[in-house]
Amino acid sequence: MKETEAKIESIGINKFFEIYKKHSKRIWIIVVIACVVTFIFSLIMPHTYRTYTTVMPPKQGENTGLSGILQNFTGGLPSGLSLPGSSNNQSLVLADILRSRAIAEHLIKELNLKRLPQYDGMTHNELIEYLQENFKVDVEKTGLIVFQTSAKTCFFPSSQEKQETKQLAKKFADEAVKGLDLIVRSKNTSAAKKSRMYIEKELAKYREKSDSIDNILENFQRTNRVLKIDDQTQALVKQAIEVGLQLAKAEMELNIAKNELSKDNPYLIQQQNIVNQLRKQYNAVQSGGLTGSDGFSIPFDKIPGLAREYANLYRDKKIVEQIIMYLETQRHQEAIQENRDVPTVEVLDKAFVPDKQASPNKKLMVLLAFVLSFILTLMYYTYKEFRIYSKEAENEPNQ
Repeated sequence: MKETEAKIESIGINKFFEIYKKHSKRIWIIVVIACVVTFIFSLIMPHTYRTYTTVMPPKQGENTGLSGILQNFTGGLPSGLSLPGSSNNQSLVLADILRSRAIAEHLIKELNLKRLPQYDGMTHNELIEYLQENFKVDVEKTGLIVFQTSAKTCFFPSSQEKQETKQLAKKFADEAVKGLDLIVRSKNTSAAKKSRMYIEKELAKYREKSDSIDNILENFQRTNRVLKIDDQTQALVKQAIEVGLQLAKAEMELNIAKNELSKDNPYLIQQQNIVNQLRKQYNAVQSGGLTGSDGFSIPFDKIPGLAREYANLYRDKKIVEQIIMYLETQRHQEAIQENRDVPTVEVLDKAFVPDKQASPNKKLMVLLAFVLSFILTLMYYTYKEFRIYSKEAENEPNQ
């Protein structure tokens, strides 16, 4: 028994060379067959083609619509504060939209993917999951969005099918960017539409108020024959108009901000403070001007009744006219924003038709088949020879 174990342990590297020389022909036949089979399989298996497109980050500092108008009227927000939608995270938002179900459904609809044989056997939800898994979105530090798409063929792909799949990979990228632009533009249009509708309601209310004031003023002038007010009274009325107009604008901006911002937003708090301050000034004007020592300050209770009534009507009329002009300007700007047909997503690098497939890698597959088949075949014959050698070593003592 000990002699048998000693003979077995005596097998060294030379024995492997002997086994290789003995079975080299068979080994290389198997290796060649494995490489050929692997190469043939790489030709008939589905081919995957990959391309990419890059999207520019959203532009900063270009606030359109009502939010931009608010900043213009307030002279911009304090340092460090910004309205929603102006943060540097907009690129991440666009990237998430590209990964979304909405983009996948857009591609399925626009490219009619169900008609293609490689996707024919998938349900709608399976196809959406497949697209989301095969699309890759990366956001660079600069905010640049890199969108990578891939498309695969069926088994036994023909040359025509390969060309069509190359084009499909490009169409995935192009159509996804179009879908992203449509979604972003739709959301912007929706916001502009809501603002426009709100402004139109306010316009109708102030026009009705203006007509009412005109009727009252006309009846007042006809009945009392009031044509001119004292210069001091005119100056006081003018002061009241200016403060009242600022207050009305501030209240309008506050109401709009309440629809767009949270209660604890610093901009909203700032606007509330502005409204409170203007309201105090407006009340001060009503009682005789902004300061008690103002040379042109004449309390209304000292103005004859007719003059005061006329001043009130004249003041209200001018305030309402200014507000209507202000709202008309905003309505036109929101209407332009709503109907704007300019792409909001800018492409830096357009998707290209790939020259070669991303997978399978024929060279790598054949190389792995060569190495693995050679090692496994050599191990098989070594094991086989070892079994024969072990049996011979065990039979020698019996002889």
